[in-house]
Amino acid sequence: MDVAALVSELKRRRVFRALMGYGLAAFAVLQIVEPVMHGLHWPDQVLGYVLVALAAGFPIVVALAWIFDVNAGHIERTGVSPGAPRGIRLAALLIGIGAIAAGPGIAWYFLTRAPRASPQLPPSIAVLPFADMSPGRDQEYFSDGIAEQILDELAHIEGIRVAGRTSSFSFRKKESDLREIGQKLSVSHVLEGSVRKEGDRVRITAQVIKVEDGFHLWSQTFDRELKSIFALQDEIAREVVAALKVKLLPPKKEKRAVDPEAFNTFLLAKRSKDLFTIESVQRSIVLFQKALALDPGLAPAWSHLSISYWWLAAGGTETTEYSRLAVEAAEKGVELDPESVAGYNARAAIRWQFQWNWAGALDDTARALALGPRDAAAYNTRCLVDRLAGRFASSVDACKQAIALDPLFVGNWNQLTQTYLATGDLAAARAAMVRAVELSPASRTAQWTRCAIAFLAGERASLDLCKQVPIESARLLWTALAASEFAGETSGLSGLMAKVAESEPDSIAAFHAWRGDRDQAFAWLDRALARRQPGLSDIKWDPLLRKIRGDARYAALLEKMKLPPD
Repeated sequence: MDVAALVSELKRRRVFRALMGYGLAAFAVLQIVEPVMHGLHWPDQVLGYVLVALAAGFPIVVALAWIFDVNAGHIERTGVSPGAPRGIRLAALLIGIGAIAAGPGIAWYFLTRAPRASPQLPPSIAVLPFADMSPGRDQEYFSDGIAEQILDELAHIEGIRVAGRTSSFSFRKKESDLREIGQKLSVSHVLEGSVRKEGDRVRITAQVIKVEDGFHLWSQTFDRELKSIFALQDEIAREVVAALKVKLLPPKKEKRAVDPEAFNTFLLAKRSKDLFTIESVQRSIVLFQKALALDPGLAPAWSHLSISYWWLAAGGTETTEYSRLAVEAAEKGVELDPESVAGYNARAAIRWQFQWNWAGALDDTARALALGPRDAAAYNTRCLVDRLAGRFASSVDACKQAIALDPLFVGNWNQLTQTYLATGDLAAARAAMVRAVELSPASRTAQWTRCAIAFLAGERASLDLCKQVPIESARLLWTALAASEFAGETSGLSGLMAKVAESEPDSIAAFHAWRGDRDQAFAWLDRALARRQPGLSDIKWDPLLRKIRGDARYAALLEKMKLPPD
């Protein structure tokens, strides 16, 4: 049978029509199978198997179309034409036609269709809070301290990205799937473990789990005496690095022995400080001092003690004395541990706000980032210092880096909100503020920025919002401004002066600056300068001072403070 006769016979037997129908059906099956496969997390090979099965169906369809036909709704054998091929020759012919028909689809999959590699996360890990397995279940603060110290060690490793503490610890006591944790924190691995403390001995169990498939990459139990707790943390960090197949830590000098009771007291103090209420911070100072009395060489205690002093002084509590103590503690922390990210972060904030050592503060933030290039707190401090220096674009970048590393820490969003306030981008400031309120409705800074944004946007609602600000001096200032702006009331200034004229003259200056009374504004700024008021360090970004920045007296004030011009 010649080619023309063969084609005619194939048409008579409706083989081409059957191939076309089957081809369309196979294509539809592939379009359905692929999304279902990815939705159910089936391996990519499944799609290949389905394609091979569909391709194998082409010769079968050709054979069935050759043998059978449908007439009047009935399936019947097709009549045999004289000269039509038979036997082995016919079988080979039908298989060949089916293979030719399947060829384009196979070529599309294996040759022209580029394989879609699943997104590969860089080596990354989240350190979840360790479970407290102690008999009395009263060592959660100690378990948190172990996990935090391990996280800090890992954050210094080149080639590994570590999720921030606040984001990782937000999964405490939550029944979350590892894939969900990995997706939310953008990490490929999770470190979890438990701590069992009895007397002066501690058992730490740690394990690294691959988020993608849930397999354990590494697990180990450490039984140690508490006197070598820092060396133990280094050992665990190195084991985790090996499990993740990243560059091993360079040899480090041997860690000094730490008094167990001092370290235990330090962890209690740190937890109290991190509540950031006046009572909790004052209590933390007592505990830090107790820890340092037991072990004067405990560098982290000095650094965190300086933050406690700084926080109280910045809020107007015994400013002069606490400022002095904050500086001394920060310097001591860096002296004892020149490689401490926390030490340089603390000293940077204190140098800027209390010493007006602008260059020193910028140097400290640079040093902190060099030591901890993936440390969220270091970027948070850089965001603060850059904003205070008037480097707003750099401040925004640093804030975003801090958020990328620790997206669930409200402090990062508060810092970003304030930087956007400095730039005048109220829409961006509002978006960041809303996220901060979502994370922590009780955040004092978030409540203040909500009031400030509403006022600066000319919204009458600021009258009520500013009354809800928990920080007294900020509440009095912004409420007085809102009442003057939207209700025509001027009595708010008297109440403000009665409360803060001595402690925060910069607040009085801000009121007059916004109201356009430049002479009064500079008179109060001069008083703040004479007292080295910590709040004066906000001069380059405070939105209430923007109306006086074109005045020659403003430039002179910056020069007196040894700040660069705007």
